[in-house]
Amino acid sequence: MDPQRHEPDSKPSGTAATLVAGLLGLLVGAGLGAGTMFLLDPQSGRRRRALVRDRVVHWKTLGGEELGDRMVDLGHRSRGLAARVRARLRREEVGAGALAARVRSRLGRVASNPAAIAVSAEDGRVTLRGSVPPDELEDVLDEVSSVHGVREVYNLLQVQWSAPSVPGNH
Repeated sequence: MDPQRHEPDSKPSGTAATLVAGLLGLLVGAGLGAGTMFLLDPQSGRRRRALVRDRVVHWKTLGGEELGDRMVDLGHRSRGLAARVRARLRREEVGAGALAARVRSRLGRVASNPAAIAVSAEDGRVTLRGSVPPDELEDVLDEVSSVHGVREVYNLLQVQWSAPSVPGNH
C-alpha cells in the first residue's frame, strides 16, 4: 500500500464509536429490563410466561427445514434493520444523480403519475416540479423527505385536479 495514500475506514472512530457503543449498551439494558418487567409482572406475568413457553415448544416441534427457513428470514431481517440504523447514523453525502434516482424510485410508490414529476437534486436538496392530484401531494412530500440523503425538499409542484394523460396509462 502506498504510504501517501490513505483509505478511510468504514467504522466510526473516536467519539462517534464511543457514542454508538454507549447507545447500544443503553438500548440492550433497557430491552432486558423491559423484558424482565414484562415476564415478571404480578398481574399478567404468569399468562405471558405461559405464552413464551408455548412458543418455545412450538419452535421445537417445527421441522428442521421450516425452522431453518425461518431462521434465515430472521437473519435477513436483522441485517436489514442494522443496515438501516447504520445508514441513519452516518452522515455520508449522496451524489446528485444517485439521490435523484432514489427519489424517482420512491415516487412510484405514492404518485399515480410519477412521470409528471420532474426531480432534480444537488447537495441533499431535492426540487420537485410538475403536477400532482391534491390527494397525493402530502404523501409525495412525505415520501421524498424520508429518502436517505435528502436534507431539504423544494416543492414547486402544482396541484392539478386532473392529471394529463400519459401514453401507456389507461
